[in-house]
Formats: sequence, structure tokens, C-alpha cells
Amino acid sequence: MRIFRMDGYDWVCANNPEEAVEYYVRETGCDNDGIEAIECDAKEKMWYGFNDFNKLQDFLLKNRTVSYPIKSGERYSLLDLHISLSDCIELDNITEPCIIASTDF
Repeated sequence: MRIFRMDGYDWVCANNPEEAVEYYVRETGCDNDGIEAIECDAKEKMWYGFNDFNKLQDFLLKNRTVSYPIKSGERYSLLDLHISLSDCIELDNITEPCIIASTDF
């Protein structure tokens, strides 16, 4: 899976740009005019909210040589870590198109 920036708010995980646009239009109801899928580096960071202690523990043990910015969990998470988009894909076992990150709450 690859990551595409769709606009100023959302990033979509999909196999190719066409699939990203098709999914995004269907999911958000946005007009297809002007929507462009711009591929992102999977090393770009996002805030990821861990709400499962075991998942958090496994992630930290696997990546213990890496330092992550941390903030206390917001809304429904125990703890938020600043992780790569590729880490998010692996953690959530993403295999189908989805909005992987958004600045719009």
C-alpha cells in the first residue's frame, strides 16, 4: 500500500493514485474535480493514538532503539506517539484503501 495526500486535510492509503481518488470521492462525497492524489514518503510522521496497552507495549519493544515524541492520549487513546505512516500501516494491518490520517477531527 502507498500513501497519498488528497488535500490539506486527508491522507489515503491505496494501491495507486486512481484507487486513492476513487476511494476518497466515494468516502467523503467530495466532487472529483480538482482532487489529486500526491504520493507521500511513508516515513512522514503522524500522531497515532494507542488505545490498547498490549499493542503499545509490543510496538515499543519492537522499536526500542527509536525515540518517539509522546503526548498524553486525547479523546479515546491511552497515549499518542508520533510514528511513521508505514508504522501505522503495519500496526493496523491495512490492506484495503482507507483514510490513514486527517487533520480534520
